[in-house]
Formats: sequence, structure tokens, C-alpha cells
Amino acid sequence: LTRLADYDRFRGELATRTLRLMPDGRPRFNGRLGGISEAGLVILETSFGRFEFAFDDIEAGRIDPSEILERSGNA
Repeated sequence: LTRLADYDRFRGELATRTLRLMPDGRPRFNGRLGGISEAGLVILETSFGRFEFAFDDIEAGRIDPSEILERSGNA
């Protein structure tokens, strides 16, 4: 996940994000991508609720390939 458009393209996939700044003392957030908000923020749905982050605040973003591989029959 290197471009803002990637977060919309992979909407619904499981992902991990590492942030430059640590809101609530947490640098990493795991959850399901929710796309891009109307305000241009990246949306992540987690077990703790919905979070929105500015793209510039994200240091790294990775897709969890387990569900993708399972859907394609390669898991």
C-alpha cells in the first residue's frame, strides 16, 4: 500500500498500518480497509472501532494475504 488509491482499491481486505505518530500510544493498527472518506482520510475498521488516518501519517501499510490466498485456492 504505497499510494492513497491503493487504500480504496483494496477496500474490504485485512491490513496492518504502522503510523508515524502514535495516537493512544499505539503505532500499529490491524483491521479491515474501509477505503477513503469524503475528507480524504484512510479508513480502517478494527475490533476497537473505526479509525481514520491522514495518508501522510501512515509510515507503512500492508495487506494480509491470507484471505486473498484462501479465495484463490492457494492457501
